[in-house]
Amino acid sequence: MERLTQLVPANLKFARELNGMTITELSEKTSVSKQSISNWENGNRSPDFGTIKRLANILNVPYLLLVSAAREGASTENLALFRSRVAVPKRSKIAFEHVLEIYGDLVTRLSSIVNLPEFRLNKLLTDYKSFRVIENHEIEKKASEMRDFFNLSNGPILNMTTILERSGINVVFINRPGLGINALTKQYKGKFLILLNIADQSAVKIRFSLAHELGHILLHSEYDRKLYAKKEIGKRLEVEANMFASCFLMPASGFLLDVTRTTLGELVRLKKHWKVSVQSMAVRLTQLGIIDSGHEVQIFKEISRKYSRKDEPFDRGIGKIEIEYPSMLNAAIRFLNDEHRSNEVLFELRKDGLESKFLHGLFPYISFPEQNVEPYMPKLRLLK
Repeated sequence: MERLTQLVPANLKFARELNGMTITELSEKTSVSKQSISNWENGNRSPDFGTIKRLANILNVPYLLLVSAAREGASTENLALFRSRVAVPKRSKIAFEHVLEIYGDLVTRLSSIVNLPEFRLNKLLTDYKSFRVIENHEIEKKASEMRDFFNLSNGPILNMTTILERSGINVVFINRPGLGINALTKQYKGKFLILLNIADQSAVKIRFSLAHELGHILLHSEYDRKLYAKKEIGKRLEVEANMFASCFLMPASGFLLDVTRTTLGELVRLKKHWKVSVQSMAVRLTQLGIIDSGHEVQIFKEISRKYSRKDEPFDRGIGKIEIEYPSMLNAAIRFLNDEHRSNEVLFELRKDGLESKFLHGLFPYISFPEQNVEPYMPKLRLLK
């Protein structure tokens, strides 16, 4: 009983950081001194049951999360790459990383009950331990190797999300407008995870983002994560990941067969077939030497004048290209539900303080089973 009324210091810090709060902000919301909160997080003092309940309510986390087994600190495994439209505070990145870690814990728990795909791309990872510029021809080759691995033709990728999930890369979507962070790719407990913020994103932008993150995994996952914080290196890594996405989604030998003219109208026609943006096609044609940079700029101007850089044809409304949502975890949960084992999943998750309502709030595109009235009881057997 003591364990269920005893605050776990590391979990309070985790919950605070998950909300992007400083100790000062939590102090103001709870009317408790900063010193007291610091003491609780350091384990020097412990609040009473009522205070823990109040902390859980203020931080919008399950009570059990604050008193369950201590959560591990932030993973120090190599890969942890953020992508954002604007500069964001460090605490926002930490919060985003914690969301992905919770998803990683969910994947780990489900993997102990049902078989999920293991990572299959180890032989395709570049083995550079220190930074070096990866040339375009090397990236073209890597993209081609990835297509060969799945026996893909040189045509359009039908479902980018499915390719990643079949590769053993765990993908989850969230919808957080105004957050500023687009994506995080991270290694956590030996698994590759991608958290993608799809707020205000069209299907083609999401596909390109996923191909971009795949590029980071294949090209940069062996680097020390400290390299990513270096501004100039970070810029170069983004250029390389964008190049990989272009090569993978629009392989030269297939894409150019379909390009009969380099007009805006022709590229709009090709968009629905290749499921990439007109702007991405213009960039790819420049990379391949079919048009020059001046022609590329002209296409961009035409898009802005006739449509919008943010809303191209087939991005919204009737006839739009549909978003390819992750399906692996939902399929696993449906299977367990059909096997009448969903309460077993909920029981295991609750041991980590992860209740279904809380998880659904974080990950709205995952269909978590509802908690039944009768609690799941583990099956016991007599020892001989």
